[in-house]
Amino acid sequence: EARGSWDSHNNNFNAQNQGFQNTFRDIHSIVTNLAARNATSGPGTLLDQTTILLMSEMGRTPKLNGDNGKDHWSTTSVLAIGGSVAGGKVLGGTDDYQNAVAANYTTGLVDPSGQDIQAANLGAALLQLAGVNPASFLAADIRPFNAFLV
Repeated sequence: EARGSWDSHNNNFNAQNQGFQNTFRDIHSIVTNLAARNATSGPGTLLDQTTILLMSEMGRTPKLNGDNGKDHWSTTSVLAIGGSVAGGKVLGGTDDYQNAVAANYTTGLVDPSGQDIQAANLGAALLQLAGVNPASFLAADIRPFNAFLV
């Protein structure tokens, strides 16, 4: 099914509304299907053995521009679902201008002595979760952001 473009710089509501509806409908379908199937090994379901991250490489500005659209923004959000996800919480944060602020990599809470959460840090956590050394694929100094995992 055609999704259209998420890169809408004008008429943001009409341009992206159907994309959001389709995306969340499809995520619901995936999660429902995984939850209905037995795990491949051990107790539980396939959802218990699966971790899903939904994210973008960039965010959109917090306010509409003059064309009722949103422009590119360096801060984005991530949706994490699955058996290994410590759900029901918000991790990280933004300042009064919606710029990302540093977070504690153990708790996920805003912490001025922490560091920014980057896509590579999430990827490192997923690799580690799968039993793979993140340094085999990423720079050795990429620290896994494990706060979203149980």
